[in-house]
Amino acid sequence: MTSKTHDIEIYPNFFCVTIRDWDTKEQVVYQISETVNDFDKIIAFYTTYKGVLFSFNGIHYDNPVIGYMILENCDDPYEIWRFSNNLITSDNPIPTKYKYWSRWIDIDFILFWSKGLRLTKKISLKALGIQLGYKTLKELPYLNVHLNLDQIDEVIEYNGFDIDIVELLVKKLSEDINLRIWIWKTYGLQCMSWDAIKIASELLLKKYCEATHQNVNDVRKWHFTASDFKIGDYIPY
Repeated sequence: MTSKTHDIEIYPNFFCVTIRDWDTKEQVVYQISETVNDFDKIIAFYTTYKGVLFSFNGIHYDNPVIGYMILENCDDPYEIWRFSNNLITSDNPIPTKYKYWSRWIDIDFILFWSKGLRLTKKISLKALGIQLGYKTLKELPYLNVHLNLDQIDEVIEYNGFDIDIVELLVKKLSEDINLRIWIWKTYGLQCMSWDAIKIASELLLKKYCEATHQNVNDVRKWHFTASDFKIGDYIPY
């Protein structure tokens, strides 16, 4: 199965996505700007690709942005930037139609860590790059500004650095990836972007429902109060 890494960058007058093949290292950069409009190429790739896409925060950011562009037929960088800002700043949930439209297999590395740890530690791709010994540390060169042609080239170069770090994560976490593949094939859990806690809880839920002949979605809705559940009743001191 084909595997690729992708990452997007967005500004009021510029959008780009870098896509790199994991095996061949062939890389393409599609952009939408005042001088170039690769919208049709972007749509063609994302609506036909069926392989694996590696990313860092792709499920909750890159995918909804691409979904918005496709479903709303939007090639206006400013409108894309507005949608992106809303994703970043709003507490509202991501609309389902933009979040779950894709047909490829996501491996989103930010989701390999438990949600609580991710929120408290503020895990970032740059921090992981440092830990992995990446050769160059770069921050996004511009924020929320209109870019000129020279600045666009800088942003495209920066986007390639992010792809490099994600590829280092692929190598570092290859055993974790293979474990998730095995769990998916063995138990049917689509866990490629789940953390260990979610994998364990979902597997326990699946096994419990199989043993008790209950519906997974029904059991998932169960809630217990302190008076209903005492840990000492189940785990001896």
